[in-house]
Parts: sequence; structure tokens; C-alpha cells
Amino acid sequence: MTDSSSIVLTSHPLQRVGAFALLIVSGVDDASRTPETLTGEEIDVAVAAMTADLVSTAGLVDSRARGGFWLAASYMLWPNSAMNDSQRARRSVAERTERITGWRAYPQEPINPCVPCWLCGRPACGWYGKVDIPLGASIEHRNHTGPGHQGTPLCRACLVCLHAAPYGSLLARGRAVTLHSWDDEWLAATVRRQALRTRAAATARETEAPVHWQDHAVAELLATSRAPSSQLEVMVWSNSNRDQALVVHQLDESLARWWHGLTPERRQQLTDLLGPQTVINEVLFGGQRTVLRRITEQLHRQVDDPAVMDWPTVRALSSVGLEVGQAIP
Repeated sequence: MTDSSSIVLTSHPLQRVGAFALLIVSGVDDASRTPETLTGEEIDVAVAAMTADLVSTAGLVDSRARGGFWLAASYMLWPNSAMNDSQRARRSVAERTERITGWRAYPQEPINPCVPCWLCGRPACGWYGKVDIPLGASIEHRNHTGPGHQGTPLCRACLVCLHAAPYGSLLARGRAVTLHSWDDEWLAATVRRQALRTRAAATARETEAPVHWQDHAVAELLATSRAPSSQLEVMVWSNSNRDQALVVHQLDESLARWWHGLTPERRQQLTDLLGPQTVINEVLFGGQRTVLRRITEQLHRQVDDPAVMDWPTVRALSSVGLEVGQAIP
């Protein structure tokens, strides 16, 4: 590998998530390591591991077979790729294997004439589109590209990172849920946990129980030793041909810090006051006004119905409103 193939963090959230996921996929078991410190040999290990995961699906009848995790996910991540094109059922296992291996063969040299990578600016090794990278535009939507351009130019390192991004994402319900923050330390810890879970899910006999993105995001917020020092973004996306989508939800830094800083007992008290945990998770992503609106709704329920009204509850709800107003600028 050349020096230009080393990992650099760019401004693309999925590239950043993939970069941190590479630490797990490459087998680096050192939480103090950063993506930039990965050696060429370690990146090659990660590339081989990701290719092996996809090749392991070649012998499956369909995505419902045991071990079909990555084949099922491929329809959402890489539609019409060598893994899942319309002729797959007619091909032998050897043919499927050859096609997947060829598809995931990473060029070692830059393309000529030299074109800068879309993400990092280093020399690109090829042109890539919807079958290769998350949320790539279909060929029908490439009319804006210049003559001779065949997609998005990417260097080998950034391409590897984008291929690793699904390992750092929750893959369920036909959607990928990817958490991101510009706080690298927080992101590293969060992606590390998710990459370990994704790899375990890929080899498990039974799939993980479905989980809503709000519940997943708040659970991950509380799983870390501290709240992120910048806004938490939750990307819910699909690259599927049938249902391509990208919705980005944001949890305000102050709200995240407030909720994370509460004791488990206090969070349980608020859950008892404001509603089920799933409701609270939705409310948190609505922002400060939504939290205060929920408190007001619960107060109205108390005040409007004398049979329900309980003064200790009214006082507690009022206290929570003051707490939120003071904790969140």
C-alpha cells in the first residue's frame, strides 16, 4: 500500500464512522488507537475480513438462510451489486464467489489522468456509484457529471472506510441507523461497541430484536462514560433502489448532557412522570421546547381532571420544568 492509502478523517459522517469501525474489523483490540494509526497491513486485514464476510454468502440459497445477514443487508446497502443482482439464483457458488471477489478488488494505483478523491483530495483510485457506496446516486442521476466521469471519485482509503461504515451501524428494519458526533473520542467508543455487535449479529443464529432509532440512540448515549461534546446526529438511511432514504435526527448537546448527567434513579422518576421510556426518547430528540411541551401536557392532565390531580405530582412536574429550563440554555 502507498502512503496515500493511509486513513484520514474527512468531513463525511459515514466515512468517519467507517474509519473507526476499521479498528474493530482489522482486529485491533486497543481502544487508544485511532484510525490514522492503522498500518497498511492492518488495513489489508480489514479489507480481507470484509470481503470474506460477503463471499460467505455465495453458497446461500437466499437471504433467509442461516448466515444470510450480509446478503439481506446488501439489498439495502449495495443494490444490484455482485452479491444480489437479478441473475444470482442462476449462478453457481463459484461464479458468485468470483463476482463478489472481483467487485471488492480495491485498485492499488490512482486512475489516470489523476482525479482528486471526493472526500480527502488525494488521488482517486476509481469511480464509484450506488452499487459501491452508501447513498450513491443511481446512473439516471449522473447527468450533472462531466464528460467521461463515471461516478464519484474515491481513493482506496476512503472507499475502504465507506465499505466499513455498515459495521459501525445498526442494521435492522430495512434501515441503517448510524450515530455520529464530531467528538472523536465519543464516536470511537460508540462505533467500537456497535461494530462488535454487528459482527456478532452477522454470525448469530437468530437476528437481533428490532429497536427504534430513538431507543438505540439514547441507549448508546447512556452507555458512554460521558455525553458527546458536540451535537449527536442519528442518520437513518437506506441505499435501496425501492426505498432510498436519508433522514438525519439531532439531539441537542445540552439535552444530551442533561439526560446523561442524571442518576438512574432520577431518570426513572422522570420516566414515571413524563411517560414510557420510548416516549421520553422521542421527546428528547424534539428539543427543549418539546420536552417542556410534554411537561405541560402532563400538568394539564393533572389540572383538568380533579379525579386524577395529585398535588405531589403537580409539584414534581413543575420542578422538572424549572430543572430543564436551568440545565439547557
